Amino acid sequence: MKAKSDSTNRRDFLIAAGGFAFAGAGIWAGRTLFSQSPSVGISTGTVLGGGEAILAGTPTPYLGMLDLKLRESSLIPLKFRPHGVSFHPTKKNTVAAFEKKGPGASEINLLTGDVTATIEASAGHAFYGHGAYSTDGNFLYSVETDLTSRQGAIVVRDAESFQEVGRVPSFGESPHDCILRDGGKVMAITNGGGTKGGSIANVAYVELASGKLLQKYEIQDDRFNAGHLAISDAGELVVVSAPRQGLADSELGAISFLNRRGKLETVKRPEELVTRLKSETLSIAIDDPRGVAGITSPGGGFVSFWDLSTQSLLAKVDLPNPRGILLTSDGSHYLVSLGTDGGVVVINASTYKENTEFATPNAGFSGSHLYLSPASHV
Repeated sequence: MKAKSDSTNRRDFLIAAGGFAFAGAGIWAGRTLFSQSPSVGISTGTVLGGGEAILAGTPTPYLGMLDLKLRESSLIPLKFRPHGVSFHPTKKNTVAAFEKKGPGASEINLLTGDVTATIEASAGHAFYGHGAYSTDGNFLYSVETDLTSRQGAIVVRDAESFQEVGRVPSFGESPHDCILRDGGKVMAITNGGGTKGGSIANVAYVELASGKLLQKYEIQDDRFNAGHLAISDAGELVVVSAPRQGLADSELGAISFLNRRGKLETVKRPEELVTRLKSETLSIAIDDPRGVAGITSPGGGFVSFWDLSTQSLLAKVDLPNPRGILLTSDGSHYLVSLGTDGGVVVINASTYKENTEFATPNAGFSGSHLYLSPASHV
């Protein structure tokens, strides 16, 4: 059988990816997503998120980009499906992307599409989806798990050579998400825990210089892991959960807030919403000026919005398989990615109403999260 030509492979990729054109240097680009510029103001910046398309019968993972000003999207093909992305604080156009439960991580130049460095997990470990650059850009922190013991670690690497220069414990099993706090001196880490009945899932606040545990907040119900977290400027902690390892995906996930007694309290009301939290509750976006958290529930088919001060439900928007969520840089709207096609919808941050002028079917963001570039980053 004659092998497919490069042009045929490219055509297959373009069809699968919804019409992207090859622009060189590793970027598939140039698709305008709107027939006319929508009147709704959605600010500027570049949205990033993971995805996957079929190229010549082979799943091809990529990092997707959507330029909100130009209304165009592009893809950077990778050897692994990116889950979490961290922006370099001082090197323009540079990000680190991490695989979930695998060996893959890379430094990527968003302007050229080049993978500028391949980052290897520590021996006997796997990346678990997330990481962060130090605030000065000198170090890269990655969340990793020992594949034998399931104990977690934050591995510290030089951000130029990517050689390991240190390691601190995550204080739990199967860690996943992380956020820098206190000017980059402290890291908040979710530890998913083992199977139901095993290690308790928690959020640990760890001093990076010493590896000292400062605080540990435990998920009280052993049906739930600790998946992703968000922390407001005021220090209000939100954690979303999936069913623990060994439980069926049809089991419930959860939303938890840190209450005034210093305990993680899992939401139990309204009951009609909680009973729809099927499988994982996935992504969080914090609106600090309004004191609101927007949270996606793919299996439940909705995005919910919560008052951080009262920890009560404000609104719910039904959407098919919502996954990633972010707040635009001007704070006016939420962007939410949907399902396997990775389309994007816009929700007004004041009214919680969907704005249908911004229609982006097949935008390519079929992964778990969306990220917005910092000002002037790309």
